[in-house]
Amino acid sequence: MFGSEVIDVAIGLILVYLLLSLFATAVREGLESVFKTRAVFLEAGIRELLDDRNGRGLAREFYEHPIIFSLYRGPYDEGAEVARAKDGAKPRERVTGANLPTYIPSQSFATALVDLVVRGPASTAESELQRAPVTLDALRARIDLLPSAHVRRALLIAIDDAKGDLDVARGNIEGWFNASMQRVSGWYRRRTHYWLLLIGVLSTLALNVNSITIAQHLARSKAARELVVGRAEALTAESAGAARTATPATPPADVDAARANLQARLAALESLNLPLGWDRLPPMSGAPVSWFMQQLVGLLLTTLAISLGAPFWFDALNKVMTVRTTGAGKEKLG
Repeated sequence: MFGSEVIDVAIGLILVYLLLSLFATAVREGLESVFKTRAVFLEAGIRELLDDRNGRGLAREFYEHPIIFSLYRGPYDEGAEVARAKDGAKPRERVTGANLPTYIPSQSFATALVDLVVRGPASTAESELQRAPVTLDALRARIDLLPSAHVRRALLIAIDDAKGDLDVARGNIEGWFNASMQRVSGWYRRRTHYWLLLIGVLSTLALNVNSITIAQHLARSKAARELVVGRAEALTAESAGAARTATPATPPADVDAARANLQARLAALESLNLPLGWDRLPPMSGAPVSWFMQQLVGLLLTTLAISLGAPFWFDALNKVMTVRTTGAGKEKLG
């Protein structure tokens, strides 16, 4: 019996960590819907790839190409922060992705870049060059007009490996783009992790989610343990059903959807009826220093737990629920 109580307390803590991690993720998605940082990182990666840090040369021409221009609304803006940067100076990162696309297919990148090199920018005056057929020989002939030696070398390698086949050359350029985007994805994941850690700290402090206080409450109250275990069972069953029938989830598309998602996560956390919030701070008992250290350590444990992320705690919840179910089955058989 004692072992089952310990497992139930563990389930309660894991469920709190999971819901708080989902809450932090919802806040991050809300910020994403406002600032569109995926578009920021994508554009920064393309500027790096095309060796145009200020977005005034090949990167601008790329974003203004008809194939890419159709992926977003309005004109291309290199960003006020970048526009103010002096020539040769490292441009500051744009604050928001504004209207820029958050995703560009590799095939669109390769097709647009090859067309841009052979026929020039779409903004140039109508000429025979604009109507010239895109061939491998034409691509090789006009590569020398590119200002960046790095881009010239990358395209020449793609052409040489193509063995005279334009489609293979485009495929090589797509591979070059995909390899660069993997690095951009790494940048974005690291930035997201930092944001989630910061949001986790602020959420823990704002809601006063103290791991020690919650564990003590669950250990004392059988009704509280039954409530969190019931919610955990419902959550795992619901997630299992969704995994069998639903497509992968996508972040909220706008601010209203992000706000609704945030409110739902907060409501799920509050519905556990646990001692959350500064109005439910436990009374001081014993030495003030011990009481203060308990609050500090409890908040710190919660913050560290949230930093592990929702996927970690969802897997942990499934495993602990399996252990509990197996143990309950053996107990009935005994």
